[in-house]
Amino acid sequence: KDNTIMPNDYSVIVKTQRETGTSTQLANNQDFVKFKSEYMKLAARKSNIGIYVIVKQSSTSQNK
Repeated sequence: KDNTIMPNDYSVIVKTQRETGTSTQLANNQDFVKFKSEYMKLAARKSNIGIYVIVKQSSTSQNK
């Protein structure tokens, strides 16, 4: 069984610790570039952030 995780198998979500409402989902390279810019601003302010990785279930494991 191949357990390799591919980019389409997961989502990465970034949210500041005190933020309410929606978060930023890193779905492609452009989102990541935007995230790096925001991260630099947050790091300069010493803000805490949460990075969440959600691994999607494969279609074969959903059928079990």
